[in-house]
Amino acid sequence: MGVVLIYGSALPNNKAASGDGGCLNTKLSTATILNCTMSNNEARYNGGAVYAFQTVIEMQESNFVSNTANDGGAISALTTPQLLLRDCNLTSNTVVQLGGAVYCNSGTVSLEGSLLKWN
Repeated sequence: MGVVLIYGSALPNNKAASGDGGCLNTKLSTATILNCTMSNNEARYNGGAVYAFQTVIEMQESNFVSNTANDGGAISALTTPQLLLRDCNLTSNTVVQLGGAVYCNSGTVSLEGSLLKWN
């Protein structure tokens, strides 16, 4: 099992043209994203900014703006035990099918002090 930590980073304009997660594609791991901005990213399938499969993921004080995917405009969490969004801003993310801001097909999603608008 891997560990991912992204701190104080700006990750704009990335593209997963034939896959998932415009900025981050993580599987079977633990991921923490702190004080980051992920904007204008695109994934062909899941998670315009972040795709997590069987990953415990925590995001704090981060912005996800204008990301695009088929499912989960900003974040797609599949078979994920826990997704925590604390003090995050998810704005103007778009999808073709499911989850304008966040798509999660199982597990627990917790939102604390976060803003989701215009998704």
